[in-house]
Formats: sequence, C-alpha cells, structure tokens
Amino acid sequence: MDNNYSCLFRYNYAANKRIIEALDNSGPPEKALQLMAHVLQAHHVWIKRIAAPGQPSLNPWSAIAPHTFNKHNEALLQQSLDIAHQHDDTYELTYYNTKGQQFCNKLADIYLHLVNHATYHRGQIALLLRLENIDPPVTDYIAYVTEKKNRPMV
Repeated sequence: MDNNYSCLFRYNYAANKRIIEALDNSGPPEKALQLMAHVLQAHHVWIKRIAAPGQPSLNPWSAIAPHTFNKHNEALLQQSLDIAHQHDDTYELTYYNTKGQQFCNKLADIYLHLVNHATYHRGQIALLLRLENIDPPVTDYIAYVTEKKNRPMV
C-alpha cells in the first residue's frame, strides 16, 4: 500500500537521483558535492534516530564519496519506506539533536522535515550548478507527480 509519505519518499529519491546524475555529468563545484552529501547524511541521521531512539546523533555534515551517492540514496529510500510502513505517523519520537538536546516530534512532522530539508538543499545545489553554466534538472514535486501519471520514475 502506498501512502502519502511513501509517495513523498519516492519523490525525494527521484529528485535526489536527478541531482546526483547532474553532478556525475558536470564536474560540479565542491560545495555542490558537499551539499548532496549533507542531504543524504541528514536523512541517514533521521533514519538512525527513528530506528534507535536515544542513541547519540550522527554528524549530518560527514563526507560521503560522490561515487556512493546513488547507493546511499537507494538505501535511504528503502529504509524510509520500511519505517513508514512499520510505524504509525502519529507516533511521537523522542530523540537527541547533534548538540545533545532532547526533543519529541511526531513521525509525520519528521517525514515532512526530511523532504523539505532535502528540497531546500537541492535548490542550493541547483543555484551552484547555474553559476557554473550547468542546467540543473527539474526536481519540483508537481513535475514528479505529473510525470508519474504518464510513466513511472521510481
């Protein structure tokens, strides 16, 4: 069964994949690679928080080798879908941020944060690519759902 969060996670995966392909094909600025690594690492941080509540938080700015971006993106999609199917989105997660402060939020809010956070940074990457005269791919959600109606992207 595909719920709204599954759709958002699939969109996030597809948008990340398009950016990763653009980075692979363009000789991008280092900052764009750092931001893509951050998008993936921050998502991984949230997956770990959900899977192992109470554990110390990982560093969302840790480097990831660009040649592994796709592998990370695929793993994060599967882990996100698994979590969305295993947990009710009203479940309140108690977790610690990177400064060790404790918070509690519903999974629904965390899921939306994950996608919005990635969208924000993909926008930054798109700007960096444009500054290098590289046309970034379209990663808008509405483009994803429109294309999905005509052909599956994921």
